[in-house]
Amino acid sequence: MEVWQEVIQKYPDMSFWVAQNKSVPVEILSILASDPEFFVRQRIAYNKKATFKALQILSHDNNDELRTHALKRISEDRYR
Repeated sequence: MEVWQEVIQKYPDMSFWVAQNKSVPVEILSILASDPEFFVRQRIAYNKKATFKALQILSHDNNDELRTHALKRISEDRYR
């Protein structure tokens, strides 16, 4: 967990790759749900491992696509 946090703190440009990594802990996905980069947040919204917390954060996103997708997944109980 600490290594993942260190990577996204020291190398924010790597957040996109972290967001789509299959072995990333779900806690990191929740952190990245607030990332300033659209493509990072998009990866979280479409990640099968996204938690309710991550989707809840994205349900208030400024981007219509991400907000709609997060709300749909929440309403369909498609989260961890």
